[in-house]
Amino acid sequence: MSQKNEERFGSLGWSVSCIIAILLFFTGFNWKVILGVFIILLGIVHYIDLALIRRQRNLLMDMGMDQVDQMSGREFEEWVAQLYRKLGYTVQLTPQSNDFGADLIVKREGKMSAIQTKRYKNKVGVKAVQEIVAAKPHYKAHEAFVVTNNYFTAPAQKLAKANGVILIDRDGIMKMHRTIKK
Repeated sequence: MSQKNEERFGSLGWSVSCIIAILLFFTGFNWKVILGVFIILLGIVHYIDLALIRRQRNLLMDMGMDQVDQMSGREFEEWVAQLYRKLGYTVQLTPQSNDFGADLIVKREGKMSAIQTKRYKNKVGVKAVQEIVAAKPHYKAHEAFVVTNNYFTAPAQKLAKANGVILIDRDGIMKMHRTIKK
């Protein structure tokens, strides 16, 4: 289920809960009964929302690289975020605009890393490395990564090495994905 459909369901569940509570009120039910029904309905909606999110995350991990290559940039960010979650990191997606060069902030064992993701049809160049180099001090990250579904140009590799940026290319991401699927 897409994120928009999940949001629509959550909104619909909230609306239905409110309508039922209002109907119960006008039919003369005790306010304690109305409140109880309302709370139960919200709990059900919340449980279903969590189940839908869990299902979507599992579906993301079942995708192969051919499907990854067809994703939008934001979908790729979410896919990489789920990959890191499965590896035991806590993950925060940055805003889609004004992200200061990082798409994800991941944490594990007290160590924070900034990640720039690039879902490209061609090799990733120096711009992605420059962006994550700028993001690292902004987010006070210990490490900086660029993760792509493709490969990196030689100048990007040279700049990354000079700045201590870790590059994860198509082969690296497939290795991470295989590790999780075992």
